[in-house]
Amino acid sequence: MSLRPLQADDLPLLRDLYQDPARMRHIGAVMTAEQVRALLAERLTQWHRGDPQWRCWVIEADGGCAGIVGWRQLPMTQATAEIGFMLLPEQEGKGLALQAVRALIQQSLVPLGFVRLVALIGVDNDGSRRLLTRLGFRSVARFEHSVQLAQGWCDTEMFDLDVIARQAF
Repeated sequence: MSLRPLQADDLPLLRDLYQDPARMRHIGAVMTAEQVRALLAERLTQWHRGDPQWRCWVIEADGGCAGIVGWRQLPMTQATAEIGFMLLPEQEGKGLALQAVRALIQQSLVPLGFVRLVALIGVDNDGSRRLLTRLGFRSVARFEHSVQLAQGWCDTEMFDLDVIARQAF
């Protein structure tokens, strides 16, 4: 498994992820082709500290693209970032997301001085819950009817990680 920065020619990968109802059932509405192009353009802009847009990397495995992992800085008093990840269906269950999030923390977030990480997941997203728990994240809040998905309004759960206390990545 390796990570590389998102590139303009990764549009097919983003389409495969963001236009797949099974992938999006825990994230949001399935995106149109135009929405995916706009998302890619936003994520390719140069980032400066304090910018709210997501920074993304492509997860590569077995000679191809397996998914994406990324983070965005949140406007909080602590140096806090939200993390996220998505895998293609055929890449699930191989430990790639765990490796990718761990690498993202070590290679990007720690060097930039982020001290707190958060992740928001649907309460029924058991795979992401297991992954976050294995990385040392803890559940800190539950928000009822906080995100609208295809199946209606759903509850989300927020996990956090104190990076300084968890330097064993």
